Amino acid sequence: MRLEKRGFIIYTIIKIVVGVSFALLLMWYAYEKGTGVDFERTYLAKDIALTIDALYGVPGNAVVDYDNRYMEQFNPRYDIHVAGSIVEVYSHTAPDLVSTYPYGEVAAYPINILLERPSYLAFVLQNGRIGISQTATAAQLTGCPEADTKADIKAMTLLFEPGQYEGEKGNVKDDLEEHKLTRQIANTIEILCTVKGYTCKFIQQQDLGTKTSEIKDTKKDVFISIHIGSADQSKNPAIITAPLADVKSSKLTCLMSNRFRKDFDPVETQIADVSKAGENDDIKVLQAAMPAPSVRVEIANINRADFLKDPNNLADIASGIIESIEEYYK
Repeated sequence: MRLEKRGFIIYTIIKIVVGVSFALLLMWYAYEKGTGVDFERTYLAKDIALTIDALYGVPGNAVVDYDNRYMEQFNPRYDIHVAGSIVEVYSHTAPDLVSTYPYGEVAAYPINILLERPSYLAFVLQNGRIGISQTATAAQLTGCPEADTKADIKAMTLLFEPGQYEGEKGNVKDDLEEHKLTRQIANTIEILCTVKGYTCKFIQQQDLGTKTSEIKDTKKDVFISIHIGSADQSKNPAIITAPLADVKSSKLTCLMSNRFRKDFDPVETQIADVSKAGENDDIKVLQAAMPAPSVRVEIANINRADFLKDPNNLADIASGIIESIEEYYK
């Protein structure tokens, strides 16, 4: 009888200990909820997913800058992965602590992006495809510079400079040479101009001094310099540059970045002070073209043979340049 009583007491104590432990666990969970750790992740995952859903319903192209004052509170706490119709938000130091929320993905334009500890988010809808940027570059797309550039494009003279030449090949990787690739793009532009009835002229591929003289002497209403870039093999960038303090060039740069954002990553717009161009700086071609609106396009990656050896991709670059100029004159 005594043994049974002792067993009962021990059993009761165990029940109390387990009960208290469970209560403490619930209190800890409630505390975590209260401090916002789990709530923040869940809120962020849901809000990003709903933003994507809303953006898919917008006609045309658009850019949405997230509430980045709010995002700054999270940096450098969370990583965000958007892919396969799921937004995942997880702790940078403890990736097993994750919150998820679904979004409706367009099968033809899948999203697959990892954002590491972003303090800034911008959502870009371009030609049906949604991209997410964690730099302020995308904010420039919220509105291209306002400038009255409406005109009949068929009355304009479009001047193109395919960058580099035989004596200075530019970026080279195995059998890929920049000067040959820019020439291919220019050849396609020439075909497009003929089909569309545009007046297009092309600068000969030659040394910089001769080239700048020819640019100065050639009648032009718009000038485009074309180059192929060099970057890590995982990237396929587009860097589009306009002269400093030239609003018309900046407008064309912005329109061109919009066009190429769907196929290139990253896409950057830059401003160059052409008055400070060095003697061997190919920014001098922009200086030579002024006051005509002038843009330098450095696009694709010489280290991406898979991309550059596909003639369809070079043709798309040519089409993108022409389409950007058409948009500029609208």
